[in-house]
Amino acid sequence: MELNPVATGIRKGTNETGAFLRSDPDGEFGFNARIGITQNMVLDGTYNPDFSQIEADVSQITVNERFALFFPEKRPFFLNGTEIFNTPQRLVYTRQIADPLGGLKLTGKLGSFNVGYIGALDDSPSSILGRSGRARFNVLRARRDIGSGSTVGVLYTSRDMTDGSGAFNRVLSGDARILLGGRYTLTTQVAGSLDHSELETEQTQFSPLIMASLDRSGREFSWKATFTDIHPDFHARSGFITRAGDTQVDARMTVTRFGRPGAILERTSITASTQNFFDHDAFWTGSGLFEHELQVMPSFTFRGGRTLSFMIRNGYFRFQPARYVNYTIVDEGGSQSPFLTPEPLKNLKAFMVFPRMRLSNEFSLNGSFMARETAIFAEASRGFELQARPEIQWSPTDRLELSVNHTFSRISRSSSEQPGMVPKEVYSTVHVTNIRAQYLFNRALMARAIVQYDLDEREALKDPTSGKQLAIFGQPQGTRSTGEFQGQFLLQYEPSPGTIFYIGFSRLMEGERSYRVSTMNPVEEGIFLKLSYLFRM
Repeated sequence: MELNPVATGIRKGTNETGAFLRSDPDGEFGFNARIGITQNMVLDGTYNPDFSQIEADVSQITVNERFALFFPEKRPFFLNGTEIFNTPQRLVYTRQIADPLGGLKLTGKLGSFNVGYIGALDDSPSSILGRSGRARFNVLRARRDIGSGSTVGVLYTSRDMTDGSGAFNRVLSGDARILLGGRYTLTTQVAGSLDHSELETEQTQFSPLIMASLDRSGREFSWKATFTDIHPDFHARSGFITRAGDTQVDARMTVTRFGRPGAILERTSITASTQNFFDHDAFWTGSGLFEHELQVMPSFTFRGGRTLSFMIRNGYFRFQPARYVNYTIVDEGGSQSPFLTPEPLKNLKAFMVFPRMRLSNEFSLNGSFMARETAIFAEASRGFELQARPEIQWSPTDRLELSVNHTFSRISRSSSEQPGMVPKEVYSTVHVTNIRAQYLFNRALMARAIVQYDLDEREALKDPTSGKQLAIFGQPQGTRSTGEFQGQFLLQYEPSPGTIFYIGFSRLMEGERSYRVSTMNPVEEGIFLKLSYLFRM
């Protein structure tokens, strides 16, 4: 048995009323426990957990993104020992539990089954109508090994709001991974959801998800084919499903050749793949293709762990009128006229380079460069994007680690009369910079500092046919320019596992699109102290 009491003191600063105010220091108490029920079964519990020491997520580009962005789980309670909850489709995503008041986690082996349970009470759930309340999460998983390398499993998740709205979500799933002949693997998953949101008077009907893939593994030749069909009303509010309403058909084939022992070029591979997305309802009538990609990716691995990969792609995208029903065109004089969805975009070309170079034991350079034609989804037009993502990692000593990541993206509108990689006018420019430094004073004492900038600029939305400004719900969509700065500092002292002292500081600022912090205003700030001690019994 392990008992781990935690005491936290924090002083927050917020800018909710137009003026930045710092609150009085406040203290909280939390508790973690871990009990070995049997040799193969472990129960973890937490009350009022605090995750102030967890480093912030690295920002991602959102300016031309249609779907919610995925951020990996970093909180130890939800991260450790939760592999049992993985399924082919991500039906369990513990970051949906935003601010847990308490939680239980049971993992281990029961007879011939691997089992897992997560229960949590979320103190800050998302609410469509802005109601206050909590959400109860329950996740139950069982998986059984069959033969050598094959498994079957079931999963059940539930999420219930306690704000009086009656909102709930239920998902039941079954999955299997069958090894065939030692070289082929068949993976399947069938799931269904029942959902009742705050805006509905009655629950939705049972809505299915179906997924199947067959892949062949091999040292020199491999392939994989995948089919995924998700009903438009399928909701996994304890998971992360971004493309409900789509039917996806993918295929991939890879050929690999190996060099002689000691050769500079150790391995060469080429991968050809295709992705195809259909509207769910239209797919079953033999139509509905709205997105297609065909790409070829040669890759070279050199001695010393260096790789260089390229990707050439051609694509197709058809704008779906249902996504633009609330769009209008702002005419001269301020009147508004209907917006007509443009013709599909054909021959969307792309070229990408992915270097991964370990230049020495202390220094490595990774990243990507991309030049591509793309749909500009917010205004249903054709665009051209230049994107660069260099990443530098440097460890000048055994104690110091430095990393710098920078993402640059510039999207330009392309001419509809002369489609191709020819920019016409700038639509958006984004810079995301992340600098991280960590210093290990000794085995117990560590300091970490993180600085991040997110600078975003987007021009007014325009009708791709007439060039006139667009409005959504009657509101003209003008130019947007924002700047964001995040800074974090953490000092950690851990003389033994579970016995830890933290002191940290974080600040979020927003303002002009500039690297000058003086042009931004503070939005959130926090100073915290945290002490935990581990008792083993």
